[in-house]
Amino acid sequence: MGNTQTQTFNNNLFTQKPACTHSLIIYVPSTQGLKGAISQEEHNKRTKHIANYMSDLFGGATVTNASGKYKANNGERVSEPVNQVATACTWEQLQGAKGEQVSNLIASVKNTWGQESIAVEVVNNSNMYFV
Repeated sequence: MGNTQTQTFNNNLFTQKPACTHSLIIYVPSTQGLKGAISQEEHNKRTKHIANYMSDLFGGATVTNASGKYKANNGERVSEPVNQVATACTWEQLQGAKGEQVSNLIASVKNTWGQESIAVEVVNNSNMYFV
């Protein structure tokens, strides 16, 4: 499970050590390779799969709708809706077994979804408290 124990604090929450110090964000594409857009239902299914996995691994996840653009290996510019699945974690979790599990997940869905790459973002000093 994640590190989501509720913290108690005296007077000022922000003088306490945060439970999580990093954000891990996985960008879920809405295309199947360069073949074009998938259905909204399929995009929701992909997003739910990643969000459930992250919730099970780290204790929670948040989904945000966004718009992405990238340049494919063949030079084509691709614009697409994406969903960002974010979770809070520690650097130690990312360096350990949980980081390896996320890496394996990304490698698997990259192939299944026919992607050249899957964007994964780690934000440092993204302090999260559970009050």
